[in-house]
Amino acid sequence: MPTGATAPSTTPPKQRFDMQAEEIVIETAPAFYKIFVGDLERSIGFYSDCLGFREQRRIDAGKFDEVVLAPGKQGASVVLCRWKDGRAVEAGAANGPTGYFVADVDAIAARMSDRGAKMVLGPLDYAGMRIAVLADPDGHQIELLGRRAAG
Repeated sequence: MPTGATAPSTTPPKQRFDMQAEEIVIETAPAFYKIFVGDLERSIGFYSDCLGFREQRRIDAGKFDEVVLAPGKQGASVVLCRWKDGRAVEAGAANGPTGYFVADVDAIAARMSDRGAKMVLGPLDYAGMRIAVLADPDGHQIELLGRRAAG
């Protein structure tokens, strides 16, 4: 690194806005990801068994039910929702996978496959990482990320 240069920061920069000479600092972090599923109990089991999420609470949201799943360590929660009227869940084309860092991509991908997920990509080594993309039992894509195995 050249003299006087600084290493890039690993923390995201704060966003600053100037509104009528009043500075507002906004610090953000993902709070939750909300997805609609066809079977709440199946999905609770899938996300708990495969990714270590634990049920935090259930919410009656009027037209749908919600179950908040908290991560095992830190990070955003997953909120599973099911329409009360039984309408079908349709995966859209306007979103990509939700990503999760895991200790063993191959083992977690195998566990997900055993629990009804479909392999979309991998596991494979890509851009210095071990990755796999799977579709959960409702078709929501999940990307698993891990350090590449030494080899």
